[in-house]
Amino acid sequence: MKKKILLKGPLLTRSGYGEQARFALRALRSREDLFDIFIQPLDWGKTSWSTDIGEERVWIDQKIENTIHYIQQGGQFDISLQVTIPNEFQKIAPINIGYTAGIETTKVAHEWILKVNEMDKVIVVSNHSKNVFINSIYQAVNQDTGQSFELKTTTPIEAVNYPVKSFDSLPEIEIDVDTSFNFLTVAQFGPRKNLPNTIKWFVEEFRNEDVGLIVKSNLIKNSLIDRKHLQSQLTQMLASLGERQCKVYLLHGDMTDEEIHALYKHPKVNAFLALPHGEGFGLPIFEAAYSGLPVVATGWSGQLDFLVDEEGKSQFYNVAFDLQPVQKEVVWKGVIIPDSMWAYPRESSAKEQMRLCYEHTEEEVKLCSGLDERFSADKVYEQFIMNIISGEDCSEDNNFIKEMSEIIDIKDMKHVLLTKLSNYRTMDARNELIKDIAKDKECVILTCGPSLNNFSEEDLREKLKDKFVIAVKQAFNKVPDMVDMHVFNCNNYEPYEYKDDKPVVIGCSSMPLPVTLERIWGSDTTLDFFYRVISNGYENSLAKTKDFDSFSLSNTLTRPWGPGIMSELVFFLVQHMGFSSVTTIGWDLEEPGQTKSNHFYGERRVINKAAPMLETETVDNIEVSFDLFKWLERNGTNLFIGNENSHVHTKIPRKGI
Repeated sequence: MKKKILLKGPLLTRSGYGEQARFALRALRSREDLFDIFIQPLDWGKTSWSTDIGEERVWIDQKIENTIHYIQQGGQFDISLQVTIPNEFQKIAPINIGYTAGIETTKVAHEWILKVNEMDKVIVVSNHSKNVFINSIYQAVNQDTGQSFELKTTTPIEAVNYPVKSFDSLPEIEIDVDTSFNFLTVAQFGPRKNLPNTIKWFVEEFRNEDVGLIVKSNLIKNSLIDRKHLQSQLTQMLASLGERQCKVYLLHGDMTDEEIHALYKHPKVNAFLALPHGEGFGLPIFEAAYSGLPVVATGWSGQLDFLVDEEGKSQFYNVAFDLQPVQKEVVWKGVIIPDSMWAYPRESSAKEQMRLCYEHTEEEVKLCSGLDERFSADKVYEQFIMNIISGEDCSEDNNFIKEMSEIIDIKDMKHVLLTKLSNYRTMDARNELIKDIAKDKECVILTCGPSLNNFSEEDLREKLKDKFVIAVKQAFNKVPDMVDMHVFNCNNYEPYEYKDDKPVVIGCSSMPLPVTLERIWGSDTTLDFFYRVISNGYENSLAKTKDFDSFSLSNTLTRPWGPGIMSELVFFLVQHMGFSSVTTIGWDLEEPGQTKSNHFYGERRVINKAAPMLETETVDNIEVSFDLFKWLERNGTNLFIGNENSHVHTKIPRKGI
């Protein structure tokens, strides 16, 4: 079954993150057999939005409309892929993946680490970004206990580079350039890109020579006003540098991918020059390199992923640098921190490397080779997709639990499971870990109907001593030390106390986990599993659709509205874990027409008391119970009712335990 994935990012903007979001989209579209794609576009600062009209843009616009409609109808997503800086990461789906350029300095802010650790996985664009996350460590103090601890990134982080772009044809573009040899630089005119020094050092090195520097740049947007302001700044800067024969050309305005690649291959463009303080990846440098231009660049940060070959050999004109603290004016609270550093290219080295590049013959010139092969679209898309779908591989531990279940007592199974669960962060992996681990085993479900009071504690202990026990909500309190798995939702909740013999704890809610913890369960509640319930109206509930296959836990983590926790989650758990036989105690349902739910614990106070049932709800629940019985039977699980006075469908067998 396809995963519903929400791509949230500035994919319609002309920005670095816009390019990153479009790459993510193209990777996802390469496997539409795996994903049902939804799009939520974001602004990115004051950058312009793309005006491109083509097949991709038409497709994107349609997907945006579909997404708005889907969200308005209460639709939920299996995965969110969020293309932004970590400050803006959110938990909005069962699986949340952050995709960020990372940082161009030596250290990430502690705010980033906190947000990254809320995600299930993070993908960055370079090994530089990955290593900075891993190596950023803070000493912190727990405000509740006063104990100090290391704050560091614990979420898995993987680096996936950009792919080489290919085009059937490139347009012919005209540029008003009359110098015989020309460097090209492509960068926004801001502190990080170091353009003032780049231009100054170029002029000083080639002052009286027939050499040009083409500056493709802007201040904020590609507007006429932006061009006017940038032209004025550039004119003043060049005037301060004195007389010269070399020339600096300003290229400003929107350019399509095809046009920018045509610029890299233009006969009047001979080399690429980039002297930034740091890059997350350095996309223009990469595009110039695979387009066949020799590159003069700072020898630090993200661009080394492609400017250095797989054997560690530099394939560019490597400008030396010094790592020093970032300038005060670039400090950005929660993003670029004062005690981080980045590279300051050395003036002498920059001039030396520009001169070498200019003077080298065709045979001597340094070029990046093999980029088309190393960074082919097919390879990079596959790598990106694998980081979305593969997550954590639990197959080895899953097989181990299956093997142990054949050897150990059934009552020891939860201890093995709890030990292995600690190895995995994502719900996808944890859900996969428990698949088919209880083949040919018996399970008893204790739930909260009045008939549970028909069994004394001694009776339950005797009946449950050799069974795997799942307790629903307050049924846990009957024989807590006999319970192997405890399941509850956000209705009729009360706090539970787990002692040394803790069960596997599973929560489900129609609200996101952070909201449920804050409003219902309490911030100190610890779960081993969390499943999100969707609610699209009673007519779309499981009692009406009876679409059990679509909501098997092998197909989706998202749970349907039952109504009722048994049909929303508990029976799906039993089937997913592979039990051959399950007997319920206390699954009583209500008489037809009844709107009040009765419980073994009477009228005691609970948190978030469930609303009265609809008049037709009891009849629907009785009818769907038989459909559930048949579905379980088809999937190898036999269901029995283990108590008298149950209104569950009469065709479901009754038997003692």
